[in-house]
Amino acid sequence: MSTYNAKEKRKRKRLKAIDELLSTEKTYVNLLSKLVEHYVAALSGNTSILSTHDYATIFPADIHAILGLNQTFLEDLTKVIESSAFNNETSTIGDILISFTPHFKMYQHYCNNYSKAAQRLAKLRQKSSSAFSTYCDQQMQQTYFNRLNIESLIILPIQRMPRYKMLAEEIIKHTEPRHPDLPQLRLALSKISEVNGAINSRMKEFDSRIEVQNIENRFHGKLTNLVTPSRRFIKQGSLCKIGLKDDQDYIFVLFNDCLLYAAQSNGDKLTLGRILHFNSLFVVRATDARINVHNIEHLFEMQSTDESFMVYAPSAHEFDDWLQVIATTCAEHVALDTVKQQEAALDLQHVYARALYIPNDFADKCMIE
Repeated sequence: MSTYNAKEKRKRKRLKAIDELLSTEKTYVNLLSKLVEHYVAALSGNTSILSTHDYATIFPADIHAILGLNQTFLEDLTKVIESSAFNNETSTIGDILISFTPHFKMYQHYCNNYSKAAQRLAKLRQKSSSAFSTYCDQQMQQTYFNRLNIESLIILPIQRMPRYKMLAEEIIKHTEPRHPDLPQLRLALSKISEVNGAINSRMKEFDSRIEVQNIENRFHGKLTNLVTPSRRFIKQGSLCKIGLKDDQDYIFVLFNDCLLYAAQSNGDKLTLGRILHFNSLFVVRATDARINVHNIEHLFEMQSTDESFMVYAPSAHEFDDWLQVIATTCAEHVALDTVKQQEAALDLQHVYARALYIPNDFADKCMIE
């Protein structure tokens, strides 16, 4: 391909990316305005459908500010991009992006509230015959929502920020090095990335909270205190626990402050074995060869104030991953100031880890000297 043709191709791709920025912004603002009109405004003060507290949780005031911001942003983009004077080689949109990126921080406030909003919405929607669920189902059928449900609508602002980053990257990718817009586009991308990073972090935190609730649900009411404000899901998988008579497979679930194991039965149902709480006495390590006399592959041990035992992983990769992630998670938890204060109050000098259970056939003599 000639240099000329390659340059023309980049121009076309740049223009396509700019058009996509504008067209998706139009769709986004339209849906957001319909959300405000048919949910936020329509349900304001309508306590027969939604209580005042639930309304404030699901529809925070930030939604009005975000809509106003993006309406203005769309107007400014439209004026430049749809202008007859627009020139792909000389016109700039980077300055528009830069002027609005500081205001995009209000998305962070919306994101901070999103986990509470989504959880409360899910709870309310469980009652399919309620006035609120009925209203939501009716709205979903309206043509202006294109069959999008309320859950899909309130997450729109969360999904929009990553899209800005992707589109800015695509425009920059096809912008010539000497284009007057390039420095401003790069600066705008940097600022968008900062906001996007904060939102991604909050969304990961939200997902991990939801997973804690999902795991608690698998105990079918037999474990009701697993969900706490600070607990986060980290990892789960199958490990085989060395037992008194037989070894047994368990589902192990790692959280940021503890580790539990449970037996799985009847599909997805879990029966609790035990919860091991992290503190400065918790130890995880590969089992010494002097104890592992049967040369069991991928064997490691966990010692805690709740219970101490040995398990083995199904593969070398899982062995390495479990050892690393448990040790790191425990260390991070113990390093928290609040945990240090709790341990100081409990005086762990007089508390000991449970003795490690070692089966009789693992030793040819008494392990107690």
